[in-house]
Amino acid sequence: MSHILEVTKTDAALPLGWRRAPSPVSVLLACGWLAVNDAAHSSLRIESITSSHAVFRVTAPDGRCVVVKQLPRESAERDRSLRQECFIYRLAAWMPEIASLVPMPVFLDEGRQVVVVESLSVGSRWPDPEDAAPISLPGIAHDLGRALARLHRATAEMGMWPSPAVGVLGLSADVDEACRGRAPAARALMQAIVADVMLRGTLDEGLNTYQTRCVIHGDLRPENWLRDRRAGALGIRLFDWEIAGSGDPMWDLGSLVAEASIDTVRRGIAHGTPWPAASRPVIADALRAYIAHNGLLDEDNDGAWRKLACLAAARLLHVATECAEQGVEHDQWPVRLFVDVARAIARDPALAGAQLRQWEDA
Repeated sequence: MSHILEVTKTDAALPLGWRRAPSPVSVLLACGWLAVNDAAHSSLRIESITSSHAVFRVTAPDGRCVVVKQLPRESAERDRSLRQECFIYRLAAWMPEIASLVPMPVFLDEGRQVVVVESLSVGSRWPDPEDAAPISLPGIAHDLGRALARLHRATAEMGMWPSPAVGVLGLSADVDEACRGRAPAARALMQAIVADVMLRGTLDEGLNTYQTRCVIHGDLRPENWLRDRRAGALGIRLFDWEIAGSGDPMWDLGSLVAEASIDTVRRGIAHGTPWPAASRPVIADALRAYIAHNGLLDEDNDGAWRKLACLAAARLLHVATECAEQGVEHDQWPVRLFVDVARAIARDPALAGAQLRQWEDA
């Protein structure tokens, strides 16, 4: 019996690359990971997470565990794709530097938009709170800085589709254009950003200094990394590479810097300064590790540090926009604090960059 579904005329009318995906069990049977007898076994366990994708953890009767990620029809209709994520996992097959950063790929199908990778979480709960690794947890910022340095150095000058992660840098100065298609709360935020001369200037500077130099992850946040508790030299793995692509390595590094500030907002200790005090040791750990492992930051160039600060501010505005799209008003927590920190950076990007450099040197 075939486990591959036929493409219907309705499917063919959807965006290129989308094919109706079979069930997770059918996928695992077809690729040989799961035996027919195991598929009918009472101890086969399938768990799912609701997100913009269909994500399942499948645990076989013998304890082996994988994650199956598929592109639902509604995501395809919004031009989402797993093609770039598949590309990264294929790189892992012949680039040890990439293989050390990602879960081991088991099966990839660009046509049907299916990704199967080993599960890093093998406990009885999924997601498991024990796997959570906020950037403020000791050692996490260092491991992330090291991981980014390896990614950027290994893929320097490698050609790939451009990463769509930095769309906020191209935010239109025209209010109507900036607000088009957005939720009401996000429209209010766009109006505030467009009207703010400092924020607009910082986004424009980030766009004008942006340089495509390597492959970037594009969307670094705690939901997209996990500690590999099975042991290993790196200690942390990155996943959800959907918006990876060619880009400026400072976007990824700026995202880590921004995440250190975002973490203080989540913990209720941010104060609208460029770099809240609690974030500074975390930022320093990430920067030192990135530089020590030959990342692509020109540490002797003041302009590079200024750009890093600008892109960190842009990332903060990106995350604020995501919250606003979920209905959080621009003057409410946490959107207001994200924007306040971004504005504090925008007030003097040169000073903000110099502070980053000072903490890395300390």
